[in-house]
Amino acid sequence: MTESQSLLAHLTPWFYRPIEDRGTDALAYILNGSAACRAALNQMLRDDAFAPEPTLSFKTQVQYHEGKSRVDMVAYDSDGSVAMVVESKFWAGLQPEQSSRYFEILLETTSKSGLLLVISPKSRNNFLWPEVSEQMKAAGWTLERVSSFEGIRVANVKGTNKRCVMVSWEALVDRLDAAAESFAVRADIHQLRGLVQRQNDEAFPPLTAETTGHGFAILDAHFRRMVSNAVQRGKREFGLNMRGLQWGVTKQYRRRFFRVEGVKRPRWLTLGIEYQEELYAKTPLWVRIPLSHKPKVKKVLGAITKEEHYWLPITLKTGAVYDDVLDDVVSQVKAITDYFERAPDQ
Repeated sequence: MTESQSLLAHLTPWFYRPIEDRGTDALAYILNGSAACRAALNQMLRDDAFAPEPTLSFKTQVQYHEGKSRVDMVAYDSDGSVAMVVESKFWAGLQPEQSSRYFEILLETTSKSGLLLVISPKSRNNFLWPEVSEQMKAAGWTLERVSSFEGIRVANVKGTNKRCVMVSWEALVDRLDAAAESFAVRADIHQLRGLVQRQNDEAFPPLTAETTGHGFAILDAHFRRMVSNAVQRGKREFGLNMRGLQWGVTKQYRRRFFRVEGVKRPRWLTLGIEYQEELYAKTPLWVRIPLSHKPKVKKVLGAITKEEHYWLPITLKTGAVYDDVLDDVVSQVKAITDYFERAPDQ
């Protein structure tokens, strides 16, 4: 293999694309170039009750419906029929009806046995599978579980000869690595493994109801970004004003000061990360309001009183990716600012 045929050389023109697209293109490059890896993938997705035609080639970013639908990756069998439609994720959210749309494209393009393959990080599978199932159910398709084990979930789609399968990136890369027939192929797989690992290292994993203290601390950099993103969106979407106001940063907090446009009092509010133990144990994000303003805040919004301020907790959505959690935080901040606009001063 020459340098111009390496995985890095193949991906370089696509570095501006979203990370999911780059990961999918890397996977397709490896599978198209390695018969052993294709065989390993085919074996991974078959059992005694389900044996679709082996996949021989892969294309990414395939368009259907006159360009209105775009599929991450499509696998074809020996006669060029679609054998598999692939939806690949790292930490981007599912688009509305994405899973059911992909499945219906599979139905439209082949009468043979085939499957919708969803690839996502292992740590996201438990959260993403119910979303995929719900999208399928909403479109009238029922998933009947066949098996679930380390790194893979398998379900028949009732009334069809198709399956929906979820595989973790980690399990898939391990399987390809074990099958690789040459050093060059294994080197490409190791580059893909590095990309997968980096996404895990830098990811905002879905929160659970049990996430507290230490779990919050690990995500501190994400919460800092979330505070900044939420206030900036508030400025664009519902009139938060940061003129002349900055960040307040100490060992006890990291706060972004802002005003509510058109409201004379209070002079400012803050959205921030509060590291004080009695607050942080509940949620890292709080809105702080001067105690002298609007006594009804405590009653209406469930605030606590501390250090001559009202403290309003911002609850963090569980089982959701970063963008969905951010949307929910922005909605809560907007609800608070809406209250200021309509509530009497006393």
